[in-house]
Amino acid sequence: MGARNPAFDVRLPTSQTGYVLDLGGVFVRDFHTGERRYGTIKDVGDAFWKN
Repeated sequence: MGARNPAFDVRLPTSQTGYVLDLGGVFVRDFHTGERRYGTIKDVGDAFWKN
């Protein structure tokens, strides 16, 4: 996958894990139930701010 800066290109397939850094996680794993589901804005808040 080509990045804007070629130094950050990612060769596929890869064994590395990727992260979404724009607060747009598509799926999450519910900590309490273990269920995989679509992420919500509440999940973003839970990940970054303690209540």
